[in-house]
Amino acid sequence: MTRQAIVAIGLGLMLTPPLRGQERSYSATKDMVWNAVHEAFTALQIAPTKEDKNKGEIQSDPAPTDSTYLQCQLHVGSGRPSGFWFAPKSKLEVSLKERSASETSVRVKFSGKKTDVSSGGFIGQMVCKSTGKLEETLLEQVQSRLGATH
Repeated sequence: MTRQAIVAIGLGLMLTPPLRGQERSYSATKDMVWNAVHEAFTALQIAPTKEDKNKGEIQSDPAPTDSTYLQCQLHVGSGRPSGFWFAPKSKLEVSLKERSASETSVRVKFSGKKTDVSSGGFIGQMVCKSTGKLEETLLEQVQSRLGATH
């Protein structure tokens, strides 16, 4: 579920959209949206690793780990970190839900995985979180392939 901020302006209220959209509805059939999601995956060079068209679920594990999409932070357990290379891990989940015969919603969940790291006596954990950019880009790609949206 997306959050919306309510801003009071004078005597009225204005609803502003969330900063990072993770769910959108499209005026299109589930099949059309399914194909648009696949085209968006291809355009973003993301390979689906698991999918179920009947359930409307597509998954990519691993998913892109570019710093544009993930923000990682090292949490020190013990020792001193010294030069080591770290490959973040992430998972992308997309689910489609048919709202009516001509409306389908797409929900995108992208998350980094906590990873234990150790090197030369150092022990810690790398925690990566989504920047929201991949979700937004994927939904924009779907929208551009479908045309108008709600």
